[in-house]
Amino acid sequence: MQQINYQVDNRIAYITLNRPEKRNAFNRELVSELKEAFSQAEKDEMVKVIILKAEGKVFCAGADLGYLQSLQTHTFEENLAIKNLKIAYGTRNFLHEPAMLTDELFSAFNKADTLVNEIFSSGSNCIAFGEMGIGNTSAAAIIMNKITGIAIEECAGKGTGLSNEGLVHKIMILKKAMLKHQTKSVESILQTFGGFEIAMIYQSILKAAENKMLIIIDGFIVTAALLAAHVTNPSIINFCVFAHQSDENGHKAMLKFLNVEPLLNLQMRLGEGTGAALALPLVQAAVNFLNDMASFESAEVSDKLIN
Repeated sequence: MQQINYQVDNRIAYITLNRPEKRNAFNRELVSELKEAFSQAEKDEMVKVIILKAEGKVFCAGADLGYLQSLQTHTFEENLAIKNLKIAYGTRNFLHEPAMLTDELFSAFNKADTLVNEIFSSGSNCIAFGEMGIGNTSAAAIIMNKITGIAIEECAGKGTGLSNEGLVHKIMILKKAMLKHQTKSVESILQTFGGFEIAMIYQSILKAAENKMLIIIDGFIVTAALLAAHVTNPSIINFCVFAHQSDENGHKAMLKFLNVEPLLNLQMRLGEGTGAALALPLVQAAVNFLNDMASFESAEVSDKLIN
């Protein structure tokens, strides 16, 4: 646990962190259509490694939102910082049907509200989001297209190591899925194309803003959730700090659409909240400057030097 608390009179210049990063993990059936670079067994192992390594060492808390059937027998040790928020064993293949049922979508929303309120009630006024997902750049690309109107070719990227040919195939699959489903509202977009982690991050951002928390936005997937939240509540942008510009195709255009500047641009595309974790010390430094930087008066600087 990491606790940091800075306060100054008459200014909003304090930050209290209590495991500020919420890390969500999921897997989806659509990846079988996308011919991704890793086998299902390798993907399962990546998910397990990320979750099992989440304990404490990068001030993050984990949430099990739903794995494929191949992981349903996996259990976590009780002493790990993992919350069991499983909704289902993965979302459905949106090439053929909506990714989730209506009650699954609202289950994600309700669990997000509860989790953010718990974090806020623990004394934290800062929350960051990261995710571990396989196939969710596809979901994020469609969400980006639906909300911004930017062509899907400019939204979709190579994700987890696709070749140029794989990217062409991915865009073809996404176009087919978009033709199949007619969606207009934010909720219908999330239900049809989203993952549980995107739905939860969307609702968590809304709830965090309601609680007037500082929200650190990570990369492509998290910003897709924010795009949806921004439609629901445009003022939400005032609570957000944008950690970095991901190297995933589309993220730069997302940030431009929102008219925001990221703190960092390190050509990262890992996801998993890494950009948010790297930006956090900059946020802490900014708070330090506001609270601890000497004024001319307190430093007894001569008026002659000031003028």
